[in-house]
Amino acid sequence: MDEYQKHLSYKGQRNVGDMFFKYLYDYQYTSDKIHRVAITLLDEEQTEFAELSEKCDDPSGRKLLAVAVVAKTILVNATDGDWLKEKVLLEKLQIEVKQLCPEHSCK
Repeated sequence: MDEYQKHLSYKGQRNVGDMFFKYLYDYQYTSDKIHRVAITLLDEEQTEFAELSEKCDDPSGRKLLAVAVVAKTILVNATDGDWLKEKVLLEKLQIEVKQLCPEHSCK
């Protein structure tokens, strides 16, 4: 939450990202739809995690990959095109990415 609060609003009024952020914040401990998992940070830059031994070209995506590995879940993506570049790594880690807007994620 600390990482995303720099870019999103707790008011949930500006756009769909803000609404999703507010929902996560409001229900992170009470909803059966939100599952918190622990990952092990290995560096101050927050790019190295014990759960993820494989290298990823996108340092900001490593946290999400570590969470997906621990949670044994899929990643849901709307418009981020970076996941397309990580196809080999995703296959190696057995992580599926569900593209919600594939026509917009190819940028």
